[in-house]
Amino acid sequence: MSALIVPMMIFVIVCIWPAAAGYGLGLGKPAWSSIKIVGWSCIPAPALLGMFCVYIYSEALLTQTEQCGIDACSFNADLSTIWLVLAGLFAVIGSLTARAGLALARRPIKSSLAAPSE
Repeated sequence: MSALIVPMMIFVIVCIWPAAAGYGLGLGKPAWSSIKIVGWSCIPAPALLGMFCVYIYSEALLTQTEQCGIDACSFNADLSTIWLVLAGLFAVIGSLTARAGLALARRPIKSSLAAPSE
């Protein structure tokens, strides 16, 4: 069960959070455009991950070879590059789920209390 914690956290951050933010901003900010709401909903988590990856990459490049041991600094650079690509993928997935949340927030409400028109 503990092996599923990290994938579940990634799923929540990448898929559920942007959808909930898109839904909330869609209801709370009706004057905002769809692009603005989707952007503000899906960008925070991939942006933080991207900044962290750039920091790790720069630390790996600026570290002296005597401190790394046997080519260990390139491992950090390679891994941060992979996670930077994943951050871009997370932004795309987040924008799709944020758009779905926004569509739910802006759908017309059908009232069951209204009299049927004949």
